[in-house]
Amino acid sequence: MLVLALDTSTELGTVGLVRDSELLCELRFNIKISPHSERLIPAIDRVISSSNVSIKDLNLISVVIGPGSFTGLRVGLSCAKGLSFATGVPVVGVGTLDCLVRQLQGVKIPIVPFVDAKRNLIYSSIYVDEKPLFPPMALTYEELAQQLEKRSIFMVTGPAVELYKKRLAENFRENLVLSHPVARYISAFTVAELGTKIYQSNGAPELAGLEPIYIRGADVKLGKTII
Repeated sequence: MLVLALDTSTELGTVGLVRDSELLCELRFNIKISPHSERLIPAIDRVISSSNVSIKDLNLISVVIGPGSFTGLRVGLSCAKGLSFATGVPVVGVGTLDCLVRQLQGVKIPIVPFVDAKRNLIYSSIYVDEKPLFPPMALTYEELAQQLEKRSIFMVTGPAVELYKKRLAENFRENLVLSHPVARYISAFTVAELGTKIYQSNGAPELAGLEPIYIRGADVKLGKTII
């Protein structure tokens, strides 16, 4: 199966081609240089041409649908849908936090992804054996820290770790494990891997029903303890 993987959920975007669990080509681009809307289509063209395949050869498009940057998510999903309309290739969506955790497969301790939600909020959950203990939420650092107090040890990952690394070290000196910096950004291989798994299990949804996962802090209410 030839899968085109797209991620524009955070400031570091990625496009890649994966064939039968083999990464053929991957390009990454940073929004600090130019917006995803300007880089995504050229990156797709370059990845496809560099892999000596045609867009007509694709069997699946896997795209990250959030949570993450509102603008980035719209850009990525709109592009995936446009390609699907033009080629008939099915599209599946994968979660930002799920991808970040999947990249640490084999880790036996709880994993806590950190994705910047702006306004001093963090998109996060707590994963055990790659399963979230609660749905993705937009939490303040204090709210998330409260959920971690009873954990004897846990690993944090994701692009927003750097923003909170100092506070985490101060609050959880003995409990905290940091993921390798490379694992804090989503890879095209992971997007393709999770997308393929979803497609083989459930097929592809109707394009009209595939929407970004938008989460706002006002949409959720936390009690003192989630877990």
